[in-house]
Amino acid sequence: MDFINRALNGGSSYTSSSLVDLISHEDWRLAQMEVETKPSDARVWHKRSGFFDGSHDSNVLPIHMAVALRPTPEFVDCLVNAYPAGLKAVEPNVSLIFVTSSSCQIQLATE
Repeated sequence: MDFINRALNGGSSYTSSSLVDLISHEDWRLAQMEVETKPSDARVWHKRSGFFDGSHDSNVLPIHMAVALRPTPEFVDCLVNAYPAGLKAVEPNVSLIFVTSSSCQIQLATE
C-alpha cells in the first residue's frame, strides 16, 4: 500500500483538485461531500506516476485512486452515482478493472 500512497501523492504533473487531495488523505466523508457538490470531478482523469506498478505513469480516475485505498462503500457508491461510466473506464496499462461498489471488492488484471 505504501507505493500506492506515494503514487497518489507524488510525481504528478497537474494541479491537484481538492477531490484528489481528499482521496489521497483517505478523508472519505469530505471526499463524498466534494463529489456531491461537484460531481463532474468524478470524471476527470489524472496522471499519476507509478500508480499501478510503482514505476510507470498512469492515467486514472478518482474511482481508481479511491479503490486502491479501500474507501467506504458509501464513497464508492457516490463516485459511481456521479460517473457510472467510471466503472468501465480502463487505464491503458490495465486490461480489466472490476469494482463491486456495495462491497468495495476490486479485481485488477494487468497486461
